[in-house]
Amino acid sequence: MNGFVPRILIADNNYMIGLEAQRILTETRPCAVEICRRDDLAQALAASFDLVFVDAAPTAAEQVSQAEIVRTHRAGLVFMHTGQLLDHERVQGDVLAVFEKPFYEQAIRDFMTELNFNSSEV
Repeated sequence: MNGFVPRILIADNNYMIGLEAQRILTETRPCAVEICRRDDLAQALAASFDLVFVDAAPTAAEQVSQAEIVRTHRAGLVFMHTGQLLDHERVQGDVLAVFEKPFYEQAIRDFMTELNFNSSEV
């Protein structure tokens, strides 16, 4: 590992979900994690982040908006959801991964282990 510590934002209106995601991420690899409400995504991204885990909005239009906000800030996007369908055709190019809640920890661990923050993946 090259010593780079990625900055990760978790945007979820359920703080306990954010804490669970933070635990999984920090146990998997060195990273700096911040948590904010999904509603505060744009404001939180005023700080620089390499990767953003976002609780997917309930509508396709809102999901596209979330993707655009993250893209504008040049961060990688990961959606989290509780079963609502994502409009993959409209946001697919921006989404690095999608994880259903409650989390299957190993899937997130595998994703984070394989993610190369030095490439164009993020």
